[in-house]
Amino acid sequence: MRSDLAEPLSVMSRRRRSRHGPLAHALETMLGRDERIRAVTAGLSPGIGDVLLAATTKRLVAVARGGWAISVFYPQIASVVTGGWLGLTVTIHTAGTVLSFRAPGHSGREFADAVRIGTPIVSGGLAAV
Repeated sequence: MRSDLAEPLSVMSRRRRSRHGPLAHALETMLGRDERIRAVTAGLSPGIGDVLLAATTKRLVAVARGGWAISVFYPQIASVVTGGWLGLTVTIHTAGTVLSFRAPGHSGREFADAVRIGTPIVSGGLAAV
């Protein structure tokens, strides 16, 4: 496994690793050689289930059981919104798609910040909130 993926997975709780670990191999196959991972988080998405997400140097990549996967390049992201009391809800708006998931507070915030860093500023305002 790539070191930039293995390292963030190693700091996850044992419970999260056991639930999301098998998804890491699917995620790894989606990454290009020249892509580096900035942040990884695991969460729960309504209607999808357990999801493993990575913010790379080029895009947001997410995988779930059953073959579900999404890849969104940063210029396609309109906003990144975070909030919640018990755990953190991260909502990412793109052209035609909304991806929402609950993640542990610290890793969810770190992940949202990594996506925001990659998202370009749009003329007339910020693309990421």
